[in-house]
Amino acid sequence: MFTELINFKYSSMKNVREHLAEINPDAVMWDGLDEAIVGITECGKAVYDIYKMELIFARTMSFEEASEWVSFNILDAYVGEFTPIHLWVYPKYKNNQKVCVKKKRL
Repeated sequence: MFTELINFKYSSMKNVREHLAEINPDAVMWDGLDEAIVGITECGKAVYDIYKMELIFARTMSFEEASEWVSFNILDAYVGEFTPIHLWVYPKYKNNQKVCVKKKRL
């Protein structure tokens, strides 16, 4: 399982759905929100960034509407044992200053 989690980090977003399904065939994943997946739990649940989900829906509606839609339709949903985890990812701070981290391309 640990090796699978390490490999997940390096898999492309195209394959994230397939990779999670290999780890846990019963995992629940939201359609159209693969870009918002930020990880996998030890028991094979998908972990989603709430803000990224809102941004995805904000492509077709206002951000306020997207936020409300995500809150009502996704965050309040329970679809069984492998319902995804949803979390807020906080920015990194050092000495009370927000740190801008540039992502390196692999």
